[in-house]
Parts: sequence; C-alpha cells; structure tokens
Amino acid sequence: MNVSFGTIAKQLKTIRPHITYYFKNMDELIDESLRFVIANIQSLTVENLKEATDPKERLIAIVRSIFQWARQFPDHIRLFLLFHYLCSIDQNRRFLHTEIRRVGRDRMAAALEPYVFSKQISRMNLIRLTHEIQNLVLGNVFEYFVVESEYSLKEQEEQTVKEVMRFLGQGIK
Repeated sequence: MNVSFGTIAKQLKTIRPHITYYFKNMDELIDESLRFVIANIQSLTVENLKEATDPKERLIAIVRSIFQWARQFPDHIRLFLLFHYLCSIDQNRRFLHTEIRRVGRDRMAAALEPYVFSKQISRMNLIRLTHEIQNLVLGNVFEYFVVESEYSLKEQEEQTVKEVMRFLGQGIK
C-alpha cells in the first residue's frame, strides 16, 4: 500500500497543497487523525454513559460504545490498527498508546468503583480486571477487522458483553 499526500488528496477530491498546508509530513497527518479518532470514541462513550445507572450498566455502555464506534467508523479501526503497528517501532507513539489505554482502563475503573467501596473487589483486582476487559474488547473488535469472521460485528458484541459479565462475576465477591 503506497500512501502519499497525492493519493490522499485524490481520495478527498482536493489538491495536494491543500493537505500539505496543514500537515508538514505524514506523521503529523497520522497523529492528528488519531487525535480525531480518539476524540470520537470518547464522545460516543460519554454519550452512552449518560443512560447507565449502575456499575454493570456503565461497563456495558463502555463496551457497546467501542462496538458502536467500530460499526459507524470502520476506517477509524483501520487507523487504530496502523497505530498499533507504529507503536511497535516508535517509542513516542508507544508512550501515547500507553496513556490512551490507561485512560480507557480508568474510565472502566470509575464505572466499577462502587464495587471497591462496598469491598466486593479490591483496588488491585479492579486494575487487573479492567486490563483484562480492555484486552478482550479490543481484541474482539480488531479480530473482526483482520480475519474472516463467521460472526457479524453485532454477534461479536453480544458475545463480548457476555464474556465481560463473566469476567466481572469472577472478579466480584
């Protein structure tokens, strides 16, 4: 795949100088695109959390937001997959990705915080649990986009919600 400012301009039905005026190089374009993608998923998640009234509903809202994002913006997932590759070869992007993942886990931990207050789960187990849930959800979304799946994305979502609830049940006393 050969991506250049020229091919991007052609896709956008504009001219190359319109793109290079805003972005000095491809790294800047990718980084700004990633910021847009992250803002988009955060916005979807915050919107979906407004309806959730208890910890389980909040966790499910977070999980469903990721799948909603994948259905509505499949190109965002493809960019995020590229970002994963770039993190494997670029330390600065790896630091950024670590921060992005931490924010996601913190959002899940905040949703489940009442279980810590009621001593149904320890803080340490909550951290472990949110890490496992995050890996499960993102892994299932990414898998849909990189393998020939026998399940629709909606079916994958329903299965993931069940697995997350199972993880949660195992983590809570």
